[in-house]
Amino acid sequence: EREAEEAADDFGGSLPKGSAAKEGGGAKEGSGGAVAFAMSDGETEELQGMLRSLVAERGKVREAMGWCITRSQYAADIVETVTEALTIAATPPPKKIARLYLVSDLLHNSSASVPNASSYRTAFEATLPTIFASVHSCRASLDSRMAQQTFGEQAAKLLRVWGAWSLFPPSYIARLERV
Repeated sequence: EREAEEAADDFGGSLPKGSAAKEGGGAKEGSGGAVAFAMSDGETEELQGMLRSLVAERGKVREAMGWCITRSQYAADIVETVTEALTIAATPPPKKIARLYLVSDLLHNSSASVPNASSYRTAFEATLPTIFASVHSCRASLDSRMAQQTFGEQAAKLLRVWGAWSLFPPSYIARLERV
């Protein structure tokens, strides 16, 4: 549990005060007939730019998380974009870790009292196996054993934190560990 608190503290784990979902974007029908909102091209480009420049620094991850949480009505599009960014084979390991920290912050704040914030947990639950398969491939492609171990430990620590936060059933976390 202490590890979970340290990880949340290290990477911004909480929603900035005064955050609230903004209106905008177009409506589209999501799975099960639910109405979801589509990000504008400008918002998609802004998110992609944030993901390209994201580094594993508390302030940068918190800023990106705040941007995403305030646009929770676009959770499906945001999760799709973040998942695509995390599954690009050529992405350097430090960038993948920074993006995983963003996922972790979004999951941590999926219980925030912001409309539709809970959609992040549901949407990431569907894409995390793909993300962790890409993380595993990235780890295996690293040249040194030390780099592989460090990268693997960083990803494993997030899974332990998510387990401590009870975000997903233990069997799901175990499945991600085995990927």
